Amino acid sequence: MKTKPVIALLLLLFLALNAVSHAQMMLEVDQTNLTVNPDSGFAIVHNQTIAQTFTVGLDGKLAQIDLQAWKTPGTTGSGVTLRLLTTGADGFPDTSLIPLYETVIPLSRIADFGGHLPYEPPIVSVDLLPAGLDVVSGDVLAVSLFRVADANRPWVQWGGKSGDTYVDGYGYSSATGLSPWTRFNNSDTGFRTHVLVPEPSSIVLAFMSVLGLLAFGRRRK
Repeated sequence: MKTKPVIALLLLLFLALNAVSHAQMMLEVDQTNLTVNPDSGFAIVHNQTIAQTFTVGLDGKLAQIDLQAWKTPGTTGSGVTLRLLTTGADGFPDTSLIPLYETVIPLSRIADFGGHLPYEPPIVSVDLLPAGLDVVSGDVLAVSLFRVADANRPWVQWGGKSGDTYVDGYGYSSATGLSPWTRFNNSDTGFRTHVLVPEPSSIVLAFMSVLGLLAFGRRRK
C-alpha cells in the first residue's frame, strides 16, 4: 500500500475541514427600522410588555440588537427585561415556550430624556451572542421588553413611528407580558439587528481547499 498519497490526501482533507470550521466571521447589519424622528414612544409601564417581530434576512449567528429606547429622568427601580422569542403560526410572539434568550438591561445603560421626542433617539445595544442562536433567512422572531414599574411617569419608553415602517414584522403589546397580544395599529418600534456571517475571503479559502482535494482525488484515479 502506498502510504504517501494517502497521507497527502488526509492532509488536504484536514486543511479543507479546518478552513471551513475556522472561517473568519464578520458582523453585518441585517434588519433595521431605526427612525431619525420618532413620533411616538411606547411606555413600558407596570407589567406591560412591548414586542416587535422581525424576519431574519441573513444566514449566520444572531449577534446583537439595537433598540431606540430612553427613560424619563428620575426613573428608578428595576431594569428592563429583554426576551428573544419564537413566533407562532399566526405570527404573534409565542410566550408558551421558554424564551430563546433573556437578559436584564440595567437602567444605567438607558439614556435619560425629559423633553419632546428626540430627533436622534438614543440606542441601547444588547449582545445576543450568549444565546448561541443560529438563524437562517426567513426565520421570524420577536424581541420583547418588560418591566415591573409604576403605571405613571417616570418610565422607560421604546421609540416608534406611525405608519407601516417595517414591512417584515409588527409591533405588539401585552398587558401582562403573556398572551393575548394586541397588534399595534400601523406602528412599529425602532430597532436594528446584526448577524455574524463568514467573511467572503474565508469562504473562498475553504472553497479552494475543497477544490484542491477534489483535484488530487481525480489525479489518483
